Amino acid sequence: ADFRHMVDRFHAAGIEVLPPKSLHTLRKGKPPKTPATQAVIAPGTGLGHASLIWAHDDRVINPSEAGHIEFAAKTELEERLRAHIAAIDDPARGFFNRCSYENIVSGRGILNVYSFLTTAAGYKPCPLVEAADPRDKAGVVSQLGLKSADPACTETLNLFVTALGRQAGNFTLAVLAQAGLYLGGVWN
Repeated sequence: ADFRHMVDRFHAAGIEVLPPKSLHTLRKGKPPKTPATQAVIAPGTGLGHASLIWAHDDRVINPSEAGHIEFAAKTELEERLRAHIAAIDDPARGFFNRCSYENIVSGRGILNVYSFLTTAAGYKPCPLVEAADPRDKAGVVSQLGLKSADPACTETLNLFVTALGRQAGNFTLAVLAQAGLYLGGVWN
């Protein structure tokens, strides 16, 4: 957990030095008149969260384990996904008989969602994913999903992005991030 908190702090500290071309405003708001909290959420090997708060004219980076918040399903398919993941008890692989946002929104989460879709939700496995090196499968699912080249991969990304957006909103509200939410992580 210490390494993950260091990575979360790294993402949060990097907000100040982001070049303008790295910033894409999804929803423009009214800037606060005084320094205000910022939030970072960063999918990767896990689902990192951090907030930047102001205390006595100094910015403090506050890492969080919010990726472990229980996933809140809103559709029948999401409920089936949640139950599928929650039925797994394998602490070595991050399964504790519950389904957190990190179980869906991370590199490992992409594989969890794809596996659910192809083993329990009636989607046909994609031959390119099945043939991929295990270390590359999440990337293959992502690339095929972005191109809408395979139904299981496309639905995997739909569920991933929906859960990411929902958790980003949750975290923004939880830390009252009036100065914005930043999406971090490793993106190609």
